[in-house]
Amino acid sequence: MIEKKFYDRTLSLIILFAIFSISFRLYALTILLSLLSIVFIFKKFKYNRRFITSIFFVFLFFIFYLFFGINNGVLTDSIDKFILKQMLFISSGFLFFLLPAFRDNEFKILEKFLILSLIYYYSIVIYSYYNGFVGYNDIYNPFINEEINSPLIALLGTLSAISLVDINQMKGKNKLFNIVLIVSILYLSGIYLGSRASLFLILIYITLRFSKLVIYSISIVLPILLIVYLTSNINFGDVLDVGGFASRGLQSSRFGMYTYGFSHMWDFPFGGLKVLSHTYSGSWFHNMFLDIIRVAGFTTMFYWVFILLSTTVIIVYNKLYKGIKTFGLLFIIYILALSQDLAFDGQYNIMCIVFFIIGYNVYNLVTIKEHD
Repeated sequence: MIEKKFYDRTLSLIILFAIFSISFRLYALTILLSLLSIVFIFKKFKYNRRFITSIFFVFLFFIFYLFFGINNGVLTDSIDKFILKQMLFISSGFLFFLLPAFRDNEFKILEKFLILSLIYYYSIVIYSYYNGFVGYNDIYNPFINEEINSPLIALLGTLSAISLVDINQMKGKNKLFNIVLIVSILYLSGIYLGSRASLFLILIYITLRFSKLVIYSISIVLPILLIVYLTSNINFGDVLDVGGFASRGLQSSRFGMYTYGFSHMWDFPFGGLKVLSHTYSGSWFHNMFLDIIRVAGFTTMFYWVFILLSTTVIIVYNKLYKGIKTFGLLFIIYILALSQDLAFDGQYNIMCIVFFIIGYNVYNLVTIKEHD
């Protein structure tokens, strides 16, 4: 009994430090502690064949991505960095894939990860805000002492906040905390950082999750805004243009990149698709599916689509026939977010939650089936 308690406490401590390292992007610790956690988890829990099979299918995707990514010539100048990123994704991704085995504690573990990710996000944004950085394309990461990509951070904060709100809503607690969190993310990500994607994702989530609240809020807020507009000299265009949001509107060079990428994807079954744009000099499409094609071809991309579609079917089945929480709305929000930003090339914090949702639904499907 003492040995079992010591083992459980050791595992909890390792997972906690692994979550900390993932949240703060401590690369070496992430790989080491995540892999160590996975070994301990496999020793503690006995998974059935169906779940082991699902692990194999997901792992096979990484094998394709890694193999074609190294051999197609696109990444010959940065193979070491590419392999490092894949180790990050595989280790941290599969750690979250296996978390649902911690029955009744998986949400507490997930909460810790989301809170730490938000601390990382707020530290960067608030530091930049109070040190005179503009916000959009101009923020500073004090943890690594260099300027970083603002849309990447905006999306991290937005999706972490939405996920935490979704978990709290499921428990029926912390409503005031949820409101404060959403409002702060709306301003910091949508306005200060000028992330249009973050603003749209928050509005989509609020509309679908709290439809009645949205109706009540609009009926109250719109008349107030109209009165303020008619009785004051406030220029709402200037207010919204913090971070350059209003001046940019809906225009984006990415639309042309997407059109080019999807129209030429069939020429690259095993990777090699390059970004061609007059207004963008980077090497990424900022689209999960096109960036997979860029690295490993449309064959690997369709395999990932198969994983996502299979997860969607399982989510619907679990919701309709098992009556369990599925995180289906979060899954939709995450896919929308990663369809216009970096996935496997940068947002591995966010990808962790995607793997959690996949693992959570698969695990609940196969374990509940066994007891039916």
